[in-house]
Amino acid sequence: MVRIRPALAGLVFLVGRIWDAVTDPAMGVVTDRTRTRWGRRRPYFLAATVLVFVSYVLLWAPVTAAGEWARFAYCLAAYLFFDLVMTMTMVPYSAMSAELTLDYHERTSVMSYRLAFSMGATILTALFPMWIVERAPDPRTGYLVMAVVFGALFALPWGLIFKYCPERPSFQRRMPSLDWRDLLLEPWRLRAFRTLVGMYLAGFIALDVVSSLIVYFMRYNLGRPTEAKFVMGTTIVMQLFSLPLWAWLASRIGKGRAYAVGGAWWIAVMLVFLAFDPAWPAWSIYLLAGAMGLGVSAIAFIPWAIFPDITEVAELATGDRREGSLSGFMTFLRKVASAIALFGVAQVLDLTGYRPPSDEVTGAAAVMAQPQAALAAIRLMLTLVPIALAGVGIVLALRYPLTARMHARLRDLLALRRGEKQAKSIAQQEEMEASYKSLYETLVGGPPPSPPGVTRDPAPNR
Repeated sequence: MVRIRPALAGLVFLVGRIWDAVTDPAMGVVTDRTRTRWGRRRPYFLAATVLVFVSYVLLWAPVTAAGEWARFAYCLAAYLFFDLVMTMTMVPYSAMSAELTLDYHERTSVMSYRLAFSMGATILTALFPMWIVERAPDPRTGYLVMAVVFGALFALPWGLIFKYCPERPSFQRRMPSLDWRDLLLEPWRLRAFRTLVGMYLAGFIALDVVSSLIVYFMRYNLGRPTEAKFVMGTTIVMQLFSLPLWAWLASRIGKGRAYAVGGAWWIAVMLVFLAFDPAWPAWSIYLLAGAMGLGVSAIAFIPWAIFPDITEVAELATGDRREGSLSGFMTFLRKVASAIALFGVAQVLDLTGYRPPSDEVTGAAAVMAQPQAALAAIRLMLTLVPIALAGVGIVLALRYPLTARMHARLRDLLALRRGEKQAKSIAQQEEMEASYKSLYETLVGGPPPSPPGVTRDPAPNR
């Protein structure tokens, strides 16, 4: 549709990743420091009701410029604008999850609903865009109609979030002057945050590798290229329907242990994938895809269920609410890790002699004409890389320090610091100061600064 060379198309995405390196962390800082009568996050949701629609339509609008470089410039500008709007919207959205409820278990439930809607949107966008395009009189019109329809669908929820998700006034206190060095280094001082990032990246890099290679596996190793989207669809649907199971399990045994159980299940499934034989019954690949979705659901869900709790750890260490900064870091690291993982997969395929499809070869020859080294690389990367990464995630999850009981103590301590409650006696205040020391050493790492800050002036700056 756009008619630009693949090299220029790849350049668009490369520039986009560099753009993310600036905008994601910066947006986290901006939303943490925003002060309006609507709060810190909600103004961006209001803006998203218009900007999401506009950016999505511009991204898919037909390009009529005659010159290739003019079309490239339009694509680059439209993509960067769309990426900026998504960053402006999603970073505050992820950050606000910590404010909807402060309860350890309720947050798990809230995040399961959030991820369910996200997966539902994924299924929707996998099924219907091309259905709309194919029913238009010509592809250019079809893509434009599709963009208008889905742009409106994606924009509408932000107005509802703005209206029905108020923010907590006690979180609106002014922050100290901006110190970029402190801002960039502070999150990495938090032991609990480092553990969460390791779990998050291990799981999502594994998921990226599987998502990128399952198409190759179905096409070349099994000779069933048309079924790849149905196999992935089975995985996504199973992810969606197993969310209540992981939310329930996390409330029973803790979030870290629930992640470990999901990771162990995924490893078991990928070992079966490693031994998968094309002679097995046709339905067996769908059974495995569903079983994989059960494990992937925990890997994708639990880190974001943990994230709101980490914001309290940051407040313990700094005295400020930094949900936006932490959310920006998480979003940025996810994008960087995804780009590196996909680059690595492409390089391994190239080194093993992978032959891209040719327009001159059709039929079965086009599907199976791959050297044995490339077929082995596809199978091994599809299975052993997720197994190794899931193993790393399990080790980190079992070391994740913040339990439900510990989080309850942390909430009580922070409520005192914010002035939302008062110590009833000197003994209780001394108990909270001792609790501060214990929590700091466990969750942040190292001895706490002195004084602990339990008795700091809680009155917000106006």
